[in-house]
Amino acid sequence: ECEAGLYMSSSFGRCIPCPFGSTTSGSGKTNVAACLCQRGDYMPLGSAGCIECPEGMKCPSGSNEANAEFSTAVSPSEDQKFLELAPRYWASVDHPMTVFLCKMEEWCPGGPPGTCSRNRN
Repeated sequence: ECEAGLYMSSSFGRCIPCPFGSTTSGSGKTNVAACLCQRGDYMPLGSAGCIECPEGMKCPSGSNEANAEFSTAVSPSEDQKFLELAPRYWASVDHPMTVFLCKMEEWCPGGPPGTCSRNRN
């Protein structure tokens, strides 16, 4: 069993360190998806490590661009976290990393991609 900060690679049959800036929430992890970035950072697609959250977004602990399919999930698990939009920013569900600044904060409350205020779409 691998200790925290490592995961068991099925390809190599040994413990592998998590990518730069990430760690696991405990021991015994068996997949690189269990390596989580700290709050304020996220794991871009195809990246070798965590980087700073992009402008207009909030990155809870564990944010990973590969988790776009879970962006509208009500209660994602710790290894299904996706970036959230900051208030006054908007992005579509289909292109969640393409972020737009809204004219008025009331129109774009932030949260999951595709979120608009009531009576806006």
